[in-house]
Amino acid sequence: MLRKTAAAAVLALASLTQAAMAEEHEVLMLGFGYFPEVIHPVPGDTIRFVNAGNIAMAATATDESWSTGLMIAGAEVTVPVVDGMTRDYDNRLPADLVGTVVEATPELRVVGRVAWDEPSPDLLDLDGRPSPDAVAAIE
Repeated sequence: MLRKTAAAAVLALASLTQAAMAEEHEVLMLGFGYFPEVIHPVPGDTIRFVNAGNIAMAATATDESWSTGLMIAGAEVTVPVVDGMTRDYDNRLPADLVGTVVEATPELRVVGRVAWDEPSPDLLDLDGRPSPDAVAAIE
């Protein structure tokens, strides 16, 4: 009986550890773009899209394999990050929502990228302060 209890405890701890390692990444939809434009999750993480703008928006994979659907201002949608998912997305509406793909005009098209194969930029120096490169990028 003690062995079964110990085994169950080990399995429960292992599943909690796995869940604790997954992270949620937030992308703000601002009407004129996504912030940040590039995120660095890994498979198993999730992306929470939050429409913080004042117009309806969508985030749709360029091959339409995933989409948030049309989100009104204030809406939130969570998308799981899975190995092999299409990483580039834009603000078009998916064909299943409107019958055919509705492309944004070039001046209104906004794009984003899920980039787990690219390292996240490190913009801090060894003391934890913004590096000169980070300051130059802001100016």
